[in-house]
Amino acid sequence: MPWKLLVLEALPVFEAAGDELALRIAYRALGSVANMRAHMDQMAVAYQQAAAYAAPAGGTALIGYQGHARFHGSTPLTELLAWLDEQDPRSCGPTGCRRSA
Repeated sequence: MPWKLLVLEALPVFEAAGDELALRIAYRALGSVANMRAHMDQMAVAYQQAAAYAAPAGGTALIGYQGHARFHGSTPLTELLAWLDEQDPRSCGPTGCRRSA
C-alpha cells in the first residue's frame, strides 16, 4: 500500500483517539510524500496541519518546511513574505524566519 494511502487511512483512527502526536507525525508524513512528488502546495497544507498539533518537547515548529513549500509552490512572493513576518521569531532559528525558508 502506498504511504499516502496508509496515512490517510490512519488519520481517522488518530483523530478518534485524540492522539495529537500521531496526527502531527501523520501530517508530517503527508508533507514528506508531497515534497518527494514536488507537490509543494499540498506539502504546505500538510505541514500547516501538522503544526496545528502540539510538538513534543524539543520538537520544531515546522516553519522552515512550510516556508520552503510556499516558496516553491504557487504562493505569491508578497504573501510568503507577509506570512514569514507573522511567524514567531523563536520558531524560526537563529537567523530569523526569512532566512529559515
